[in-house]
Amino acid sequence: MEVIQRTISDLLPNPQILNFHAGSPTLPAWVGHGLRLMMGAGDMNHGGIPNVQLFATYDVFFCMPWDDRGSLRTNIEYLLANCPNKLICFIDAKSFEQMALFTKLFAGRFSFIDGHGGHCPHLTPSNAQNVLMDGGVATNMFEWSDNVVSPEQFEGWLQQGYFAGISSLSFITGRVYGIDDAKEAEFKRRLIDKMREISSSNSQIKLDAELDGLLTELPFRELTGITHCLLFDYVCPPNMVGSWVNMMKDWQDSVHRHFLFTKVPFDVSKVDDASIRLGPLHPSVARARRLVDAIQNDLVTGFTLGAKRKFETFNKLEFP
Repeated sequence: MEVIQRTISDLLPNPQILNFHAGSPTLPAWVGHGLRLMMGAGDMNHGGIPNVQLFATYDVFFCMPWDDRGSLRTNIEYLLANCPNKLICFIDAKSFEQMALFTKLFAGRFSFIDGHGGHCPHLTPSNAQNVLMDGGVATNMFEWSDNVVSPEQFEGWLQQGYFAGISSLSFITGRVYGIDDAKEAEFKRRLIDKMREISSSNSQIKLDAELDGLLTELPFRELTGITHCLLFDYVCPPNMVGSWVNMMKDWQDSVHRHFLFTKVPFDVSKVDDASIRLGPLHPSVARARRLVDAIQNDLVTGFTLGAKRKFETFNKLEFP
């Protein structure tokens, strides 16, 4: 990108700077696993503090990059002078090719994925499961909408489950305008019913009993945010589960409710047990192994729907 050449060309190339806009970067040999990734940081300053200094507990920074009056150079110089085991990735999250390189390079290396602010780049659940290690978690995964929604539009969503002419799921988090307290209370009651209906049909993102018991106490806008997460069940890979937790990230000053994706190990113990009892060449065992391989391939290639359908078949398998 032009901004890179103009701003930090004298600092390149450098093994700590992975530029996905130009070629195929490689990981330094010292990069390990259990890394912490911060999305949307590494190129800007907050209150005069470089991102890489502000988020000092993170190992990898993901940014376009942008430059605001020398902010990119400030971050790079701080990283190179103070953080010998950290990386900055210059990458466009909307580029399929760049994200394919990123997920291949960092496959299974992250224990925690975060994002600063509501408009940072977001990994898809499919990309997140590829780069997370088993047991790893990802938060701040979805964009909040800055749109405003008319009462009629929201009424239509409550009745039909979609906004006419709009495909973005984030629209549900838009601010509903022109309603009084009584109308908001009505929408809130109906939204809670809708949330429970969605949760009951979901396979991997469900309201737990504790959160369900709090719904009537939560503000309307937070309810739309929870609904937004529930709607992503259909693109949630079968090795990911979603939940809400109260936590304070190390860069926050108070506890907040966060939605987390957690990568869970793909349990093939029943196939292993059948292989011991029946032998690895038994037709039922061989078919199960092929199905597991097909699921894993779908997960790597991002064919989430195929992985989910095959996983449903896998769960129904019975052995003699």
